[in-house]
Amino acid sequence: MGSKVENGFLSQLGSLGASHTVPFFQFVFCFNWEKSKLENTLLSIRALISDLEKKQETSDSEQYWRTTLRDICNEGRQLVDQIDEAQRRVHVNGNMAAKVLCFLSHLPFYSVMAWKMKRYRERLNAAAEDYTKFPPLQQVKGSTDKRKQTKETTPYSEQVTKVMGREMDKEAIKTLIKKYDNKENVLIIPITGIGGLGKTTLARLVFNDGEVFDLKMWVWVGSVFDVKTLVKKVIRASTKKECPDSEMDLLQHRLREELDGKKYLLVLDDVWETNRERWMEFQHLLMGGARGSLILVTTRHNDAGRFMSNTDYVQNMMVLLHKNKIE
Repeated sequence: MGSKVENGFLSQLGSLGASHTVPFFQFVFCFNWEKSKLENTLLSIRALISDLEKKQETSDSEQYWRTTLRDICNEGRQLVDQIDEAQRRVHVNGNMAAKVLCFLSHLPFYSVMAWKMKRYRERLNAAAEDYTKFPPLQQVKGSTDKRKQTKETTPYSEQVTKVMGREMDKEAIKTLIKKYDNKENVLIIPITGIGGLGKTTLARLVFNDGEVFDLKMWVWVGSVFDVKTLVKKVIRASTKKECPDSEMDLLQHRLREELDGKKYLLVLDDVWETNRERWMEFQHLLMGGARGSLILVTTRHNDAGRFMSNTDYVQNMMVLLHKNKIE
């Protein structure tokens, strides 16, 4: 959607008609990569539409979002169809020189398509922000707090190795880890997005990727963000034993013993907390890890994700958000 990373990327693609500094094959790869991201996003939107359409009784806000998402999806589908048609015209038989010449003859059209993808991503980003701030309300009758409906998660799942479409998101996180390997002892990457888009799945992919850590911990947080309770959960995830201590001073000392000097991976899954001060109090206790340590936080709240990050990066399930373009 409208991240500066992808918008800068698409802007570069859109200006290639007047530049010869970017190799032909790099252009083709980047363009197809952006198109693939767009198609994956459309699949997620269709799933949301399907869920809303299955309900026999819907609130006014649900009806509004069903119509809005359908319009957005149709617009995206038309854009993808235009690109597919152009690529069919570009596909010709013959040697590489003939293919390059044919492609260059259609380069102005590709530049326009890159610009349209950028504008469409911006619209998606605006819609996602609105959806997070003003989600569709459930029917009042029998309604419950959504936070109480979440279930405790674990780092392992039979489906995690079969997931399609999230490898690119995992690679984006791995690239970010390498970029900040020599800059931050403990890198914090929030993974944000509305429910059902695969935040926990992505965290599992990274957790089980095979990267070498001295210590790997998975903590399900849920709706109650109590610092003492979370410290005990982290200690339990580290030692695989219950922590008998109850005094906060003892817990902090025990936590430092577990984390200090170790390259660790900690996943904090399903965080609902939106209070910056409470988060910073907890974050401060986790900063003793060795260089290369990583904290992944999954949350539905984009605004919370921004203050949780210590690098200004947020991995949104529809886009990678960043204040500055990745070099």
